[in-house]
Amino acid sequence: MVNILENLCKKLNIKISYTNNKILILSCNSENNQPSIRAHKIFRECNENVAFAIIDYYTKAENRRANAKIIKDYADKELNFQLCKIAPPSDEFYDEVVKTMSEVSKHNEKSVVIELSILSITKKDFYSNVYAVNPNEPLNVSKDGILEVNITVDPLNK
Repeated sequence: MVNILENLCKKLNIKISYTNNKILILSCNSENNQPSIRAHKIFRECNENVAFAIIDYYTKAENRRANAKIIKDYADKELNFQLCKIAPPSDEFYDEVVKTMSEVSKHNEKSVVIELSILSITKKDFYSNVYAVNPNEPLNVSKDGILEVNITVDPLNK
């Protein structure tokens, strides 16, 4: 299974470690200019919504209360603990993450954009049936039962 939280942390250069704490389920700090999050092991398999709520809780001031609710609702569902706490974000952690994000942004500014032409799209369902898809046609994953999508592209400017 994909660890969404770990992938998000990796993109932001945040070190993630997992604990089995029974009360403090999330905390953050920054040591030697390295921001890190300590999370209860239940967050290894959290969905995208919870993973983004954790990152946003520690990196954005707006909607912090709403993000905490998403996190606590998930923890309540996954854990049988009566009490669980989420440590508030620290200024040092926030500063390090903002610095990392600005460095990533500078790196992305140097990226080259390549326009591509879609040559073909095929979708495979759960029964291994393969169907051609019109590039202008929307894909509905839940309705169509799509398991795999293959897109063949070609650069516009060779």
